[in-house]
Amino acid sequence: MELRKLQQTGGADGTYLISLPKDWVNKSDLKRGDVLYIIERGDGSLVLSPQAESINKLTESTIPLEQNIRRSILSAYLLGFDKIKVTSNTRLTPEERENVKKIVRRLVGVEIVEESSSEILLQALIAPTGVQIDQTFRRIYLLANKMHKDALVAFFENDIKLAQNVIERDDEVDRFYFLAVRQLRAVIQKPSLSERMNVSPVECLDYRVLAKSLESLADRAVEIAEKVLLLETYDRGEYKQIFEPFKSLNEFVVKMHQQAFNAVLNKDPILADKILVMRKQFLKQYEKVETVLVKQTPKQPIDLFLDLKDILEIEDIISEIALDIADLVSE
Repeated sequence: MELRKLQQTGGADGTYLISLPKDWVNKSDLKRGDVLYIIERGDGSLVLSPQAESINKLTESTIPLEQNIRRSILSAYLLGFDKIKVTSNTRLTPEERENVKKIVRRLVGVEIVEESSSEILLQALIAPTGVQIDQTFRRIYLLANKMHKDALVAFFENDIKLAQNVIERDDEVDRFYFLAVRQLRAVIQKPSLSERMNVSPVECLDYRVLAKSLESLADRAVEIAEKVLLLETYDRGEYKQIFEPFKSLNEFVVKMHQQAFNAVLNKDPILADKILVMRKQFLKQYEKVETVLVKQTPKQPIDLFLDLKDILEIEDIISEIALDIADLVSE
């Protein structure tokens, strides 16, 4: 860090001046008369740059087909590349083209814009600044929340089609999760974007944790849906005594993560603190349901007991996810 004294010319109404470090001027190859760009950040600091950050300049990554193509395309997308060129030393087969298309369908705003016998060019048509970050996270949560609630409906009503639909929707959550990571990395790489995206580089760290928590919520919903498929043969009326106690517990867990997410969006520490109290209340309900489940063990098939115990543990994990989300809210 270097210190510079602010100077003024032309009296009280004159211009303020500050000298620049000579080493920086030489390293940036600047000369008298060159234009410098000044960006004011939300925290009041100024960013000085010898050239404007070109938001519209497209960056490109070239990926040989011999690499792990799914991982490579996803990595290039998350790193913020606007164009991704997949190349092959030989003619691309129909299977290879279809594989690339499947990967593209998992990325928001990415389309195939050019194809040749040995190359496929992908382009992200939506810039990171095209959608506000909070909108992306609202979308992820709406999807994950609906998946969880539908998985519980499928559980109580033995709705196999709904359970299968919940499993299929996980891909949609992944699409927006990848978009969120791409946006957050863009802000960290180019701090000047923070004003446009309405999020600071420091807040990006919390948002990254939030993104992973919401993806985990969706994954747990899928696990419940998969258990529903295994429980298809068990009549809910016949085993009502062990299914019924889950209702109030499951409704409570949904309420927990809804309030936790609202606390983060609204930066509400008071609401966030309530999640810790709710977590303690949840554990008491958890013990009651577990007690009922164990007491009914001699009257039920062992597979049914194990699957229901797994669902109970999944709900416990979801309540912990709600607590982790609430912990992102600072005083």
